[in-house]
Amino acid sequence: MDVNILANDIEDIETDINVIQSDINNLQSIKYELLNELQQLQQQQQQQQQTTTATNNTRNNDIPIDGNYYDIPELIKHSHFDSSISSYFESSTNVSSIIPQQQQQNTPINIIQQEIELRENILYENIFRMTGITAFPLNKHLQKEQLMGLRFDIYSTTTKTYSSPHYVILKKLNSFDYKLQIPKRNWIIYRDTLPKYIPLKEYSNLLDESTESIHLFVEQIRQFIHKTQYKHDKFDQLKSLTRNNFGLKLRSNLPMVHKINRDLQCQRIKLIIKHKSSILLEFELLCSIDLIETVKIISKNDQPQFQDHLRFCESIVKDTKINDLLKRFRLVFDVLIKEGIIE
Repeated sequence: MDVNILANDIEDIETDINVIQSDINNLQSIKYELLNELQQLQQQQQQQQQTTTATNNTRNNDIPIDGNYYDIPELIKHSHFDSSISSYFESSTNVSSIIPQQQQQNTPINIIQQEIELRENILYENIFRMTGITAFPLNKHLQKEQLMGLRFDIYSTTTKTYSSPHYVILKKLNSFDYKLQIPKRNWIIYRDTLPKYIPLKEYSNLLDESTESIHLFVEQIRQFIHKTQYKHDKFDQLKSLTRNNFGLKLRSNLPMVHKINRDLQCQRIKLIIKHKSSILLEFELLCSIDLIETVKIISKNDQPQFQDHLRFCESIVKDTKINDLLKRFRLVFDVLIKEGIIE
């Protein structure tokens, strides 16, 4: 094996290890910070509730209050939902209706309580996001309905941020198994905010009445979403390769890839490489969920020898696994520089 190729492979692996370790350290740090802040907020809320209780007892309040009021659990601790499904996450019980009139006033204590609850909700949402998948029961708008909510969070290792979450609402539907001659209640997809490119109909065939079927259904969706995001991240990492990484001193701070165009699924991708202000090469890629299936390199230079070099570069990239993307494009750039195509 060529020493340079081996060195590049080692460098790619070390880069991936450093990125993963950095992500792990960041997530662990966030986790501990959130848990500490949550503990502090819970202590503050407990102290505030004790103060409120003592104040109400002093006033000899004759209005009856449900003893469970102060610890009414929310079905889910956040309310930032897509508008198409938000109604299914609204509380079926109007909590304000059981709050005494004097407690609804904007007193300093109530303002503090509202601020603590808001911060607590944000903390819970951040904790949910770290797990990637959250399942929770939903309010029953009809007595005979059984609904379950599923939330999918997506984290980008490139931007170190979460994108907007996706939701699926499942409902149990009465059916009859004619083969076994027994009634059944299968889970079905009731509402969702998933991207249209996800093969949801295929995955829905996994659902039956069991909890295990939900696990399979969720895992398929999660893998598809995360692999799609992984493709986006890997192509974004191409932007980090500069001319200086390949020993090109002229305009050394410029990226090797000047622009990346792609669809939401990251299935069709176009990479644009420029020479000064004009387009030198265009890479048109067609990707599956794990693989670069086809590649075509377009150039205005139609000289046979020039085109032969491009066909060779196409053969390097074709059938590349997404996790090997950086390594293969390093080889391509080495060839293009060696043959004088990139200067």
